[in-house]
Amino acid sequence: MTTQNYYESVSETIYLSTNEKFTYCDLCKSQLSAIANIGDAINHYLKYHRTKLLHVGQESSIDGSGKQFSSTVAILGRSV
Repeated sequence: MTTQNYYESVSETIYLSTNEKFTYCDLCKSQLSAIANIGDAINHYLKYHRTKLLHVGQESSIDGSGKQFSSTVAILGRSV
């Protein structure tokens, strides 16, 4: 399968971040603790909702006191 074909069927994306204390599954409303283990949240979407993992990486942000911090993010995709 070429990379182009892998992304071709994706029509919707889902964003997960360790910066969020609790993330609810957008599809079934299960409560996921992405900050504790983003891998479990990713696996939930892959296993129960047949999503595709599109990207995992770091994201930098600025907190309320102006200090920079990093979090892990994942982008998943699915066809609707």
